[in-house]
Amino acid sequence: TSLFSIKSVNHKQVEPYDRERKETFSILIPCHNEQNVIQKNLAAISKSTYDKNLYNVYVIADNCTDNTVARVKEFMSAAPGMNIEVLEVKGGTKPRAINKAIQILKERGEWDKDNIVFLDSDNQCSPGMLESFNYYHERNAIVQCRIESENADNIVSRGFKSAFNNMRYGFQLARNNIGLSGSLCGTGFSVNREVFDEVGFSDCTTLTEDLEFSIKAILDGYKIRFIDEQYVLNQNVTKTIPSLKQRLRWNRGHSQTMIKLAPRLLKTFIKKPSLQIFDSIIFLCTPAKSVLYLLMLLLQFTAAASGSYMSPILFTISLMYQLLFCLYCNDWNFSFIIPFIKYALEMIPLMGYGAVTYRDTNWVKTEHK
Repeated sequence: TSLFSIKSVNHKQVEPYDRERKETFSILIPCHNEQNVIQKNLAAISKSTYDKNLYNVYVIADNCTDNTVARVKEFMSAAPGMNIEVLEVKGGTKPRAINKAIQILKERGEWDKDNIVFLDSDNQCSPGMLESFNYYHERNAIVQCRIESENADNIVSRGFKSAFNNMRYGFQLARNNIGLSGSLCGTGFSVNREVFDEVGFSDCTTLTEDLEFSIKAILDGYKIRFIDEQYVLNQNVTKTIPSLKQRLRWNRGHSQTMIKLAPRLLKTFIKKPSLQIFDSIIFLCTPAKSVLYLLMLLLQFTAAASGSYMSPILFTISLMYQLLFCLYCNDWNFSFIIPFIKYALEMIPLMGYGAVTYRDTNWVKTEHK
C-alpha cells in the first residue's frame, strides 16, 4: 500500500464545509508522574486557535506521587481563561485510568461534549488541531492527526522518528488516498462521543487500547480519517533499553488485540468479504507475519548457501525498496538509514517475544524529560 502515499489528496479543496458549525471537545490527558512535561502540554493547548469556551481539558492523574497535580494547578492559576481540571484516579494502566476518569465525568453529568480528544502527557499539539478536528468531524466520526517527533538527535530517537514517518506515509496517507481506514496512534485523535460509547472503549483492555478501539470501530462500520496537516509533537525515547521496553509493550498489546479480535474479523470477512476487513486482518496479524518473515529470512540464507540465488535476489529487491521508502519518508536524509535499520532489526525479535509473552499485561511506563 505504500505506493499509494506518493500523491496526497487535499480533501479541503473538494469538500464543502459549514463554517458556522462549532463542535465541543473534552480533551483527556492521562498522566502518571509527569511533572516534567505536563505544563508544556497545557501551554501548547492554550495556543489553540479554537474558542476556549468550546473545549475542556481533563488531566487524569493516575497514582501520581510527584508534583504533577501541583504543576497543573500552578498552570491553571496562570491561565484562568482555560477550562482545566485534574481528575485523580487509581488506574494502574492507561486504559484503566481513562475509563475511571470517564466514569467520574458520567456520574457528574459532564460527559456531554460532542467529541473526545486524547493526548499523551508529553505531547504538544499544533495550534490548529481542534479547528481541523471540527472541520473533519462534519463527515468523520473518528479522526487522527500526524505524530511528529520533538526530538531526533541520536540513533534511538531518530529510529522512532523514521518509524512514525513510515507509518504516516506507508499506512495512514496511503489508506486515505484509496478510501480505506487509517489507524489510531495512541494520541492526537478525536472520536465522536456517541460513537466512542457505541464502539465501547470501556472494553478495550489490552496494552494497545488504541489499536483495539481502531479494529472494533472498523468492525462497527466506521473509518478513521487521517489528518496530515495537523500534528502532535511526541517526545521520543533516547536510550536503547527503554526503547526496547516500550516497543515490547506495543508488541504484546498488538498480539493481545490479534488474539482478541482476529476471529471476529475473519468471521465478518467470511460473511461479507470487503477490502477494508481484509486490510484490517493483514494489519492485525503483523506479529504472526513477523515470525513468518523471520523464518523466510532463514530459508533465504539456506537457499543462498545451496546455490539457489532467486530468493536472495528477491530479498535484496525488497530490502532496497524499504531503504528507498525510508529516504522518501524522511526527505531523502541519509542520516535516517542506520537508525531505521537498527529499529527494524530490533522489532523482529520484539514482535516474536511479544507474541510469546502476550499474557504479560504489566504496564511499562515511558519516562519523559
